[in-house]
Amino acid sequence: MQDYIQENLNKEITMADLARASMYSPWYSYRLFVQLLNNPYEYSLSPVPIYLFKPYGVKYAKIRKQKTTGSIAKRWAVMFQGEPFEEADFDEAIQQIWDAAKKYNPEVVGLCWDDANPRIQLEPVGTRGYIELYPAKDI
Repeated sequence: MQDYIQENLNKEITMADLARASMYSPWYSYRLFVQLLNNPYEYSLSPVPIYLFKPYGVKYAKIRKQKTTGSIAKRWAVMFQGEPFEEADFDEAIQQIWDAAKKYNPEVVGLCWDDANPRIQLEPVGTRGYIELYPAKDI
């Protein structure tokens, strides 16, 4: 996101542009920006790198290292987070995440699904969106 701002300082930059550049939803991009920097205009006056804005639409992180016979096996979790939803619509929010996970190819980041480990499902909370982590491993 900050690269996009730097490259387009002389143009009008909208939150939709920033959302596309960071591959986050417009709602989540705005929420992060306001939480960290108050507003995009202030950031454009004196930009500094922001750690949270990663160039991935799906977040992934190493969750643990596990010793095996003579080597270390890396375990990863791919996190899918949906848009905020009305509490009565939690089943639709869960289904959207499941559909997105079916379409996602973890090979684009050098991983494959790890069916030997369980998925982690967080409680569906409408204000933050539904979150589910899928186990993955290095290819």
